[in-house]
Amino acid sequence: MNMHAQGTIEYLIILGVIIVIGLVVIGLSSGFLDQTGQIDTATSQIDSSIGISGISITENVLDLDGDGALTIVNSSGERMVLTRISVDGADNNYNRAILSSDSATMLLDNLTCTCSAGETTKVCTYIITYTQNGIEKVVTRKLTANCQDTVTGQTNFTNPTDNAGPIINLSSPADGYQQTSAGTTTFNFSVSDFSTISSCTLTVDSGDVNSISNPSGSTSLDYTFPEDLNFDWTITCTDSSTNSTTTSAREISIDNNAYEINTCTQLYNIGNDLSGNYKLMWDINCSSYPRSFYPIGSEAFTFSGTLDGNQNVVSNLRIESAPMSTALFGYAAGGNIHDIGFENIFLSNDTGVSVAGIVGNSSGNTIIQRVFVTGTILGNSGVGGIVGGAVDTTIRDAYTIANVTGNYYTGGIIGDAGTGTVLERTYSDGILDALILGWSPGNRIGGIVGSNYYGTDRNSYSVIQMIDTTGVTSIGGIEGDHYSTTTSNLYWDITSTGQSNCKSDSNTNCTSTNNQESSYYGASGIPFSQLDWPVDVWQANDNNHPTFVWQ
Repeated sequence: MNMHAQGTIEYLIILGVIIVIGLVVIGLSSGFLDQTGQIDTATSQIDSSIGISGISITENVLDLDGDGALTIVNSSGERMVLTRISVDGADNNYNRAILSSDSATMLLDNLTCTCSAGETTKVCTYIITYTQNGIEKVVTRKLTANCQDTVTGQTNFTNPTDNAGPIINLSSPADGYQQTSAGTTTFNFSVSDFSTISSCTLTVDSGDVNSISNPSGSTSLDYTFPEDLNFDWTITCTDSSTNSTTTSAREISIDNNAYEINTCTQLYNIGNDLSGNYKLMWDINCSSYPRSFYPIGSEAFTFSGTLDGNQNVVSNLRIESAPMSTALFGYAAGGNIHDIGFENIFLSNDTGVSVAGIVGNSSGNTIIQRVFVTGTILGNSGVGGIVGGAVDTTIRDAYTIANVTGNYYTGGIIGDAGTGTVLERTYSDGILDALILGWSPGNRIGGIVGSNYYGTDRNSYSVIQMIDTTGVTSIGGIEGDHYSTTTSNLYWDITSTGQSNCKSDSNTNCTSTNNQESSYYGASGIPFSQLDWPVDVWQANDNNHPTFVWQ
């Protein structure tokens, strides 16, 4: 083959390759353009199918005067709050809640994108701003509006329907807030609505406690809580279209006391602050306390605070053989103990120290009222159902139904009462054993008070069974030994006490009964027929003796 022929063949091969490559490129380009068109079409279809990010527009009107109206349907599936609609830069602000699948017609004012004379439609840019779950969302779309001569004259746009409740934003107090000082609590919140607000009400534990009429914007309601407890509270607001909204419940804890007592251990820890104010929050069972309870307070460090039992009961308290006055409070001076009961207690100490259900030794104007004690109290000297030894102490509206055992200065309520001690409206029941096994008979034993010197005892009675009294000196159904005391309206039962005398040597200002039950039948029996005992404190009981209303 000659060189010329060979060159011709090579040229033809190269030309063929170039043609093939060109055809491939043309084919690829044509396919890419086809795909681009398909993508554009699909995007347009997706855009039209989803609406405006969960918002659908069902009516859209503009007029020649710069007014408009837009009906929005919430198709997002969640509640939203519409805050702004901007039309070509002209803002209209709102605070309108739209529930899921609900609609709202919003009027638009002072627009720059308006219809011109002769126009039937107008295209404007709408920026719609709203919040969902605290997150602000913004959508922008070009929408075509229908042109009308006037918007305000069109049906459905004159007075848009308000079918959503007010929007309430709570400011304070926070959920779970604990108020530790006395006084009034202020509840702060803000409220808004498409229409006017008629009223807002503060509800505490399902009860309406305060309200305000025609509030707007930020406002507050005050309430003073009557006691120390945990409370649930809500705010309910109602608009002029009778739509209402109630906030989720918040909890507030009111605790004007320094300490709340919830367990036996916390009761014992009162000893860490003897001047504190304490309150039982519910009944306390000390049966599982890990060791024998030790008396609170000492002769050098006395209890001077407040124990508010809050009408609760301490049960199964046990104190034995402490080297000091044996009681819940070993020593109290200026203390205040009230509205508390002690059930099935056991206190024992035969070394000669005072033993009692609540206070061993009391002084300094201590007040003990609306209390009771049941259980066993065992001691040698200065033994009482409530207090062992007392001066300058008041015990009022109190009773014992206990087994009290003592040898000297022993009484159903107080063992040894001294100057300034007042017993008022008390009674004793149960058993008073005047002889400790192995001891010689003692003295100064009484159904209410073992020994009373310069004290006061009035409006009280005793039906306690007094046993092992043979050989005991200075013994009485109400008082044992006594000197310069003030007494009035005292009743004792001869049958149950076994004592012929109210006091060791007299019956002055005392009345005896002969049967524990029949002497106290009903309101016409003793003591109600002869005493001015207030009926809001005492209650008569058929076939039984009087008891306290709060029992």
